[in-house]
Amino acid sequence: MQLIAALNAGNESAFLELCRAVEGPLRGLLRRFVSEAAVDDVVQQTWMRALESLGQFQGRSRLSTWILQIGLNLARNAVQREKREVPLPEEQDPDDGCFTSVGNWITPPPTWPDSLNDPEQVAANRELVQHLETELRKLPDAWRAAVVLCDVEGLAPREAASVLDVEDGNLRVLLHRGRARLRQGIEALLNAQV
Repeated sequence: MQLIAALNAGNESAFLELCRAVEGPLRGLLRRFVSEAAVDDVVQQTWMRALESLGQFQGRSRLSTWILQIGLNLARNAVQREKREVPLPEEQDPDDGCFTSVGNWITPPPTWPDSLNDPEQVAANRELVQHLETELRKLPDAWRAAVVLCDVEGLAPREAASVLDVEDGNLRVLLHRGRARLRQGIEALLNAQV
């Protein structure tokens, strides 16, 4: 509450502190929804909206969670406005039997090539990362957001559920479906390379 009081008072150092804490996760989340060229615009809109709406923050979640939720909503709006993405239909689990009930792999995917001394492996790693980003962009918004928030940005499941405004059980379903679809895409690439 001290930070919010300082922000309401126009304390610039409090705002800079907040920016340093939230900027990385915010940009990481937005990159998965809008083009790289649009990330800066959406980040700026997020900060403006957060500062304008600070009086509406009720403290039911962390301030950073609230800001991420604002950014996610603005990114979704930007995608809808520009029609950059064709929504994929919600469907059954793409690959039942890949995960335990707590979300761990039953059978891990093939080993990720990790040799940095071998130029071929470095190129393969780069190709795999690009493929993963492409597969991530193909996921339905809710699946992508769940995977990015939990697996890329490292948010706790409860915090990610709060950002997405879903129940904890729903978040587990979104994560399961998103991870399974990503696994299918990665395995297809790795199997093609073998």
